[in-house]
Amino acid sequence: MLPRRLAIALRWLAAAMLFASAFAHALGGWPQFVGELAARGVDAAATGALQIGWYWGSVAFLAFALVAALAARARPEEDRLARGALLAVGAPMVGFGIAAMVARHGNPHFLLFVALGLVLAASASTRR
Repeated sequence: MLPRRLAIALRWLAAAMLFASAFAHALGGWPQFVGELAARGVDAAATGALQIGWYWGSVAFLAFALVAALAARARPEEDRLARGALLAVGAPMVGFGIAAMVARHGNPHFLLFVALGLVLAASASTRR
């Protein structure tokens, strides 16, 4: 169990990382990815569908950042609920990152999901 101050610092760190990831994903990732799709001759309908899902992922990063920020601001008596929210976001991120790495033949990009999920989960382990 982490001291509460350290857990709060980790929550703010996770919020900042998720916030930055949302914009990097939307503004940096998509333009590169759409170029690769075009080079491979993927049709416009499929590209449009992928774009919607891609931007949904970016919005999810923003929502996860908000969860982490709200958890960081939680009063001690609200911490149980905050810890549950952090685990509800962090555990699936770890699972997704591992599954995506396996599916993509060990692509280290997905370690970012694992790392963010572990930071969120670690910040949920607090003591007073």
